[in-house]
Amino acid sequence: NVIKNTSLQGRFEYYSIKPDIIFDSAHNPEGIANFLSEFKREMGKYSKRVLLFGVMKDKSIKGMLSNLAGNFDEIHITQVNVERSSKIEDLQNIAKDLGITTISEPDPVEFVKKFKIQSSDNCLVVLGSMYLVGEIKTAL
Repeated sequence: NVIKNTSLQGRFEYYSIKPDIIFDSAHNPEGIANFLSEFKREMGKYSKRVLLFGVMKDKSIKGMLSNLAGNFDEIHITQVNVERSSKIEDLQNIAKDLGITTISEPDPVEFVKKFKIQSSDNCLVVLGSMYLVGEIKTAL
């Protein structure tokens, strides 16, 4: 009820149900902690939890990925079409240094569209940047 109660978009915002697609613009360790606090209440109901992550290069990427890793079955990384965006290759290198396996997604909008046509009890969380959430919401 975040949008209804506060008019803020992109904060634990459900875009789709069955499969569940959640948008959250958490872009720092505190935001990630807040997101995970809420998500952990529901994560057990999903067969598979998938993360699509894109963030600006000046953020605490290592800390965010470390906190997110154990909560998702797959981590897909992408970049946003803004100059400040961290590049996919840079995110891959950080994840690799942390021992985290990632999958590159050069087209985040197509990835969300493909995930949405599944009829399943899986969950996709799009997280990491207001720009990423905004880019996807605008395109959809």
